[in-house]
Amino acid sequence: MKIIKLYFIVFCTLFILPYSVVMAYEEANYEVISKNEVYEIRKYSDRLAVETMTSGIDSNFRKLFNYISGRNDNSREN
Repeated sequence: MKIIKLYFIVFCTLFILPYSVVMAYEEANYEVISKNEVYEIRKYSDRLAVETMTSGIDSNFRKLFNYISGRNDNSREN
């Protein structure tokens, strides 16, 4: 039984744990203005936001998907 636990620990160390470090997400650039133990105040760089008005959840997602994939009015991929 101890050998199985040892194999499991070795397997997790070699194959599972490295992926948790490698996986990342995009985050907007920011500068920390003020910081304490509870929170920090950040200043973010300028960003572009897009808004659309339609009814229904599925149509909003489809409209965004079509825009990102290049099927928009100007046929530009962004």
